[in-house]
Amino acid sequence: MSTVDELREPEYAAEKLRLDRVTVLRYARRGLIESVRIGNKRLFRDSAIQAFIESRVQPAGAPAPAARPAPTSARPARNPNRTYKT
Repeated sequence: MSTVDELREPEYAAEKLRLDRVTVLRYARRGLIESVRIGNKRLFRDSAIQAFIESRVQPAGAPAPAARPAPTSARPARNPNRTYKT
């Protein structure tokens, strides 16, 4: 007996992934979540939703991703070759 891989609406995928519907569609356009386009609709296979979940899960005890360093200054450094009026 074979199992049928159903096509789901973006709302279902968003609920399953706990993301906003627009975010799910954006991920699909970028190719992060596999999807099928039929006409003007984008549909998601159950297996593609599960594959996306598994690709995002970190194993227990895995180190957390390194934090990005904070910017030193929001303003660019001054050009030392230029004379500024004070």
